[in-house]
Amino acid sequence: MTAAGTAYDARLLCSGPARLCQALEITRERDNALDMTSPDSGLWIADDRYKVKQAVITPRIGITKSAGLPLRYYIAGNLFVSALKKN
Repeated sequence: MTAAGTAYDARLLCSGPARLCQALEITRERDNALDMTSPDSGLWIADDRYKVKQAVITPRIGITKSAGLPLRYYIAGNLFVSALKKN
């Protein structure tokens, strides 16, 4: 949880790539050159054996370059996924 301690605050903290890095304390200065395929690097992707029931693939949001490409993946129903802002 964040300092404010609400579920809403936690959702916001993890609702995009930059905020996820902030939540996990991943920094460009320290972690940018790490090999995420090596457990010896200190930052790696691990298999937690979680089985996803339904994955969603959508175009990217909040950007202009290649915005229409289906390069955004998330678990259906996940409250921690950022949403397209409506005007």
